[in-house]
Amino acid sequence: MCGQSGSGKSMLAGQMALHGLEQGVPALIVSLEMSVRSSIARLVRQRSLMAQPDMNAVLDFARWSSGKLWFYRQQGSINFKTLLAVVRYSVANFGVKFIVVDSLMTMGDIPSDDYQGQKRLMLALSIAARDLDAHVLLITHARKNASVDQRIDKYSVAGSADLTNLACNVILLQRTSHSERNKDATAPDARLEICKARHFDTAESTLDLWFDSASMNYQTQWDTPRIVGEDDENAISESEGTPTPAMGEITVVGGTESKSGRRRVKVNGGSRGRSDAVVAS
Repeated sequence: MCGQSGSGKSMLAGQMALHGLEQGVPALIVSLEMSVRSSIARLVRQRSLMAQPDMNAVLDFARWSSGKLWFYRQQGSINFKTLLAVVRYSVANFGVKFIVVDSLMTMGDIPSDDYQGQKRLMLALSIAARDLDAHVLLITHARKNASVDQRIDKYSVAGSADLTNLACNVILLQRTSHSERNKDATAPDARLEICKARHFDTAESTLDLWFDSASMNYQTQWDTPRIVGEDDENAISESEGTPTPAMGEITVVGGTESKSGRRRVKVNGGSRGRSDAVVAS
């Protein structure tokens, strides 16, 4: 998937992962640009449709996604061999079938001008996806155009031409420019184009998308965001009877408050045999 900076590629990839989970497709998100905490917070918001999800929404998401959604906990960059090892390990041990790699720029050992290195990476990911019967979504950036109004195509992908040549599917995401929206207030917020679909004849198409800022979801014109998996019988059965994680009792340790207003509190490890802890709060 390719798009200009700020077009919402990572956000759309998360939306795809959620709908994949609903269809029984376990997912792995390798996001080197966002922390796991930030990724989960956005996914909870996308699923719950709440701009500020409450604790019930968070716990419901945790129960629904348990055993189906995985994250590679690292930020910054990753090297070629480690990425392939993470993909193979996750498929073998967790049954993952959908892997989001965000993004090509975070490949620490493949510079942006190393086209042969990019070709080797894309070939290796394509072979791994085929052999493991999984789908790898590699997020890439588009070259900077002379004008923001210029439409991007599969030749706009920054880097080696083999990124699109070796990919089975190529998806383009482009935000509508401010100048275009000023001309037409009813214009969509973005356009998604499937410009290559190797195994699906005549699947190439373009979709106009509107952005729901509260839930951070893209949608088509006559569609509305919905809670993904809300009517999923499996999700309901998993949630019912699932014990809520034990919350330790918190008691204030005697003493006076500091000038900053902070207190020392005692957190009781309680039911799971954890030791008590005294922390500042």
